[in-house]
Amino acid sequence: MKRIFKKEELLNLDLPYENCIVDTIIEQKRWSTVHKIVFQYDGRFYETTYQNGSTEMQEERPWEDQKEIECWEVEPKEKKIICWERIKEN
Repeated sequence: MKRIFKKEELLNLDLPYENCIVDTIIEQKRWSTVHKIVFQYDGRFYETTYQNGSTEMQEERPWEDQKEIECWEVEPKEKKIICWERIKEN
């Protein structure tokens, strides 16, 4: 389910730098880094994205040009993954 938050609501929750359950980099652009976050609000979990300047010279802030942020309700799901590991030599 989609929910629209006002930017001030998310900033008042100290997002995106505090109170995130997950903060994953999903894309690296030339001047910006795109993150996906999951946070809890009112007993529910939501996912959204934001981007930051990639260097100290890029002064881009999360949700800089947005007044409203589209978030999607999410829930945790356990998944089985296969990892490849080196075989130890005897």
